[in-house]
Amino acid sequence: MRSLDFSKWMLRIAIAIGATLCVLANGLHVTQGQAATLALFQTVSGHADQSAQTWTFSARKGQTIGVRVAIASGNLSALLDCSDATHQALAHGAVTAKSTTLDGIAIPADGTYTLTLKADNNTAGDFALTLLPGYSTLLMNDSMNGANRWQLWQQTQLTAQIADSKLRLQYTAANRFTWTTAEQIGALADGYLQADVRIERQSVYTEYGLLMRGVTQADGLTFYAFMLNSDGKYRFGLSTPAQFKVLQDWTPMGLPLTTDAVLGVLAQGDHFSLFYNGVPLATLTDSTLANGQIGLLIGTGAGDPTTASVLYSSVVLTAPHDT
Repeated sequence: MRSLDFSKWMLRIAIAIGATLCVLANGLHVTQGQAATLALFQTVSGHADQSAQTWTFSARKGQTIGVRVAIASGNLSALLDCSDATHQALAHGAVTAKSTTLDGIAIPADGTYTLTLKADNNTAGDFALTLLPGYSTLLMNDSMNGANRWQLWQQTQLTAQIADSKLRLQYTAANRFTWTTAEQIGALADGYLQADVRIERQSVYTEYGLLMRGVTQADGLTFYAFMLNSDGKYRFGLSTPAQFKVLQDWTPMGLPLTTDAVLGVLAQGDHFSLFYNGVPLATLTDSTLANGQIGLLIGTGAGDPTTASVLYSSVVLTAPHDT
């Protein structure tokens, strides 16, 4: 009788353990089936076949997003789609031999969006998927601690020097502005340029910003300039050696002016979208320049003497896959 009771007890334990393992297995399966959340600049790796894999990401209205799926092994031909919360398709990937890309996805509203990946026509292989701002090809991610991509100088009134993983632009003059360009990148048509910036020092007033499509002509550099100032205003225009053509005059951002900020400008054909800390400010149109260099800007205000000093770091440049 005691032996029979022991057998029943062991049977109950076996049943309980089996049930527990079943619950754990089901829980693991559910977790694997859930869509992972991606952030900008994040890369995820995996293996793709005919089973669909999904990821979600959050975005704001007016943002532009790019995605690259790099093929690491196998004969994988990856199908990639982006859809909104209502499952409405926003974009379909462009497939090449070594990658599948989504370029310049225009985000129509604040919310959560889904990327769906699967293999086409019985292909399979390993992949690496990366979510990027603007476009699908990362041309530059400069942390200012290695390669010298920028024009540097040290003069009495002007300084462009790299130290402590930051590029310092400093100008001592009244009502002037200057810039440094990354000539090694070459001429770029469509692209997204982003930089972290901090006002290090100012006597009275400071302007700072990003340069797009700079073209050297006989009398100097002509370029598009996205400028912020220490009054919390922004402007956009076409700078030539002779004049500054205003396309958007100084306008209050309507956002808090932060000590450390992220500036962004997206060039797409004749459209230019401006961003401050990821928030869209405006989209403007001009067709004067088709392509050119990128750069960083600094400007001063009235008064004598006046000094402005700005620190730039983490400069990012993305472009379409066919650049």
